[in-house]
Amino acid sequence: MKVVWDQVEAYFPIIALLRKKHFRFVLKMVNYRPLEEKIEAIYIYGATRSFRETERIFNDRFPNGPICRKYLRELIAKFAVTGSVTNKKLPGHPHIPEEKQIQIIGEIVVNPQQSTAHVADACQVSPSTVWKLLKRNKFHPYRNQMLHQLTEDDPDRRVEFCENMTEKIEIVRNRHLMSRHNKTKRRCSNGAVRHLHL
Repeated sequence: MKVVWDQVEAYFPIIALLRKKHFRFVLKMVNYRPLEEKIEAIYIYGATRSFRETERIFNDRFPNGPICRKYLRELIAKFAVTGSVTNKKLPGHPHIPEEKQIQIIGEIVVNPQQSTAHVADACQVSPSTVWKLLKRNKFHPYRNQMLHQLTEDDPDRRVEFCENMTEKIEIVRNRHLMSRHNKTKRRCSNGAVRHLHL
């Protein structure tokens, strides 16, 4: 325990203000333990049949990570029920079988205008599963929609717009050339105009 305490004090000077028993309490609250230590705790409990003795022996063997009786009780109970000391795998999303993935993507390829709800009904999966699978395979929602309808006047208006923009571009270009031309002329001290080519 002394080695760990010195290392912690070196990294965190504020902990030097705490007493050792408080630090020991903090270490007991750590949930993660290596599998070997859990198995060793089970063996010690099997030999002693006492939580108090198991705690004492375990803490003597592993001074860097003391164990508490509450944790021992939970560990022994888990071992009695499951026959294992490993942690349960966290529940995640169930894996979608490859045949089902091919079926979903096939539905979209055959009829791209079909909604995800219809694809989900056809493939007997949830719509969120369809969305996730399409996103994972880089399919993006796209629907052709006419936002504006062309009328008879549209070609004339477009030509008029192009003519107006061409005139404005010419005006801006001429102003730019004139300002550049004015910058190239410089008057000398005797009043003569000197042309500078920039």
